[in-house]
Amino acid sequence: MKINRGEPDHPHWKKPFTHKEMAVAYWGLSACSLALGLAQWLNPPKAPFTGRWGWLNSMTTSVMGEQGPVFFQIGIAAILILSGCVKWATYRSQTPR
Repeated sequence: MKINRGEPDHPHWKKPFTHKEMAVAYWGLSACSLALGLAQWLNPPKAPFTGRWGWLNSMTTSVMGEQGPVFFQIGIAAILILSGCVKWATYRSQTPR
């Protein structure tokens, strides 16, 4: 299905993201997660938790204590950084030298 007029007719003509672009995207998302973790470290959420992600804050606080949401965000950031490094290593191994 075409969204724009100049768009190719078939999905095979669309170029997928490269490993380098995916690595940079993962690192960008990890920076956002680290920023959120820092904001929660400086101003930790207090119970009762409300909002869309209240269940996650409640769960991480009950499992890991008051700084649970911070540790969760830093863990997500670590996973994203590691995924970005794996994608970058894949990109470097496929690049001719």
